[in-house]
Amino acid sequence: MTAVGSKAQAAPQIVTLTNGLKYQFAGATYSTKGVPPSLEAESQFNAGQEYETPHLFVWFRLLGTNAPLGRSYGQFDTRLADQVGVEEGGRELVTFMSGFVWYSVSFMVVPRRSSVLQCNLYQIGDDRMVDMPAATITFANPLFGKYPEWKPEPGPAVKRAGDLEVSLDEFRAGHLSHTATYTTTDGNRITGIIRPSGTSRDTQTAFNFSLNYPEQTNGAWALNSAEVSDATGNVLLNHSYPLGLSHRLAPKQQGQDRFSETIHGSLWPDEAAWRLKLEFKRAFGFAPVELATFKNVPVPAVGATNAGPITNTVGGIEIVLTQFVRRPNFTGNAHNNNMPSQVSVELPGRPAGVALDFLDMTTDAGNAKKYGSSSVDYAYEYNLSLQSIPTNAHSADITWVVQKTRSVEFLIKPPNTN
Repeated sequence: MTAVGSKAQAAPQIVTLTNGLKYQFAGATYSTKGVPPSLEAESQFNAGQEYETPHLFVWFRLLGTNAPLGRSYGQFDTRLADQVGVEEGGRELVTFMSGFVWYSVSFMVVPRRSSVLQCNLYQIGDDRMVDMPAATITFANPLFGKYPEWKPEPGPAVKRAGDLEVSLDEFRAGHLSHTATYTTTDGNRITGIIRPSGTSRDTQTAFNFSLNYPEQTNGAWALNSAEVSDATGNVLLNHSYPLGLSHRLAPKQQGQDRFSETIHGSLWPDEAAWRLKLEFKRAFGFAPVELATFKNVPVPAVGATNAGPITNTVGGIEIVLTQFVRRPNFTGNAHNNNMPSQVSVELPGRPAGVALDFLDMTTDAGNAKKYGSSSVDYAYEYNLSLQSIPTNAHSADITWVVQKTRSVEFLIKPPNTN
């Protein structure tokens, strides 16, 4: 774990809540775990935070304990800025409550070529102008150093993955604007789009791409994941786009499909090039070797849980059903129930270039119905939410698609921020 304390600052840096409660900047750490930069055994509100990849944690420590425990609080919208004050990355929220001594706010994207960082805190509910933070914390960058330089590729931006041709048609990044309009390359006017600068603290990366099928293919393709990265190690990722239970597409004939996608946040624009990686999976025409069916899975009684694991192997890839939680059929009425039933599966070893999707669930009393968008964590763990299961069901066959993906990469020049 890399740590940087507050010794570089001659005077303490303090965040003052509207009720007078004060929190002092205590340092910054870079780690996968949220551990305060002190061995003192004191309470911490967001203790135990842990991430797949390291994050930059900015730490605050309560000064004094005179306020009533758990009653006084202040909520801030925080943004990370480089040494000249440029804010990118993504927004993070922190809520200070007087019952806890340690607080932190974490950032996944850091301007690593900047020797000094700023953490800007905007008070939520404050009537100040949106571009005036309530407090700014300045500290040395624990990741500052020399990094390689990437070069953008010359156009046109067209890549192939097997018989699939991918064209990058538009790429934009920056602060959101809900009033401006933008003209795309095909002449369409879009409102509420991404612009290089704006008054909003929300940032996004947006892109349009086309899938070209030069020849008839036996499967329509869908985006599995998208990520944008830079040469210093920053990565912004949309983990996965799950296919729906009733998602059925006819084989794609020769032609073109166009798509628009976004990734939350943006990278710092002073890089010479960013890398956009698009990963694709088939949405139709699955081979038998790509279908993993868990047969005769016991359906738990309402209010009960069947804990796995149940293991299946398909195409040399292991898939494990870890848990089946049965709840009353979901009506969306919070007075009757709060959560739908859930089935969880995972891919041990986290194999790269593999997509996991739910396909079908049939019980001995009829079909189950999927609810909403199931959550996928880095494409390795899939939590399937079920709106309804036949009330007299005792066993189920649950089928998943486990397939190898295709990917393309574009090295592009960051959008002009002037």
